[in-house]
Amino acid sequence: MIPKTFDQCRAVIDKATAWLKSQKGTKILIKQTCNLGDTLHITPIARHYKTKFPDCKIAFVTGHTYASVHKFNDDFDAIYEINAKASPQLRLDLGRYMMNIKDLDLVLCPSIHPFSSIWKTHVWSVQVIAEQYFLNAKIKAGEMLGDRQLHVELADADIQFAEKFVGDKRLVALEHCSYSSPPLWKPPQFVKLVHQLKEKGIECISFAAPHERLIRGAIDGRGISWRRTVAILARCEYMLGVGSGVTMLAAAARPRPTIMEIGISESITMKSCGYADSIPLNGKITPQDLAKKID
Repeated sequence: MIPKTFDQCRAVIDKATAWLKSQKGTKILIKQTCNLGDTLHITPIARHYKTKFPDCKIAFVTGHTYASVHKFNDDFDAIYEINAKASPQLRLDLGRYMMNIKDLDLVLCPSIHPFSSIWKTHVWSVQVIAEQYFLNAKIKAGEMLGDRQLHVELADADIQFAEKFVGDKRLVALEHCSYSSPPLWKPPQFVKLVHQLKEKGIECISFAAPHERLIRGAIDGRGISWRRTVAILARCEYMLGVGSGVTMLAAAARPRPTIMEIGISESITMKSCGYADSIPLNGKITPQDLAKKID
């Protein structure tokens, strides 16, 4: 059963706290439960503290939908799952509860938008994330904090699903929705790209949440599980990203598609963050220009 109520989620946090208290070394509890991209942005923070305190133990409380994405991240010593769709009020209530936990060295509810305006004590975490991006991009002098490669466990059923779903199609993956930055292309521009690639015998698959719109003419990839999304991305030739979680999943795919990122700040591309090589495209590129780049 997925913990959904305050009492159920609090019990999971208590379990994580009890486990940490049983461990030696610096004890750190982190919570980030909402949005795939936001949970992935916690990884530089975990790496930072693992580097600063090599003896530390980190327990990560995250949304049940995202736990498998972090399974092979050695910076997390224990992962605990609660409802990924908890309301903002529940997340805040759990944060308040966590901040009163005693006998741990660090309790972190990192301020990913929009919570920095509410959790004044956690505004620092935005700077930690920004600093890690700058380090990875070599914009500032500083010691690199380690390998940022992402790994996602795939079951045979996930791979078989992708093989059946994709078949022998040549595919380009599209990510057209982002909650971290406004995409510089409007839906009609994505539609133009889809039609121009079809003329070249290449299909597009549009990844998004179930409630988000589908790009007309693209294969419907909405609502597919994260692991199956990774399995499909491993069979795509290209990934066109707009700075959200699906691009990060493409970075975890093996083999990995060629990642192109449109209108994304150079400092936070997959390449600059150290997740994967990627090709930055400025917002002035047209669908016609991009179709030419995709052979």
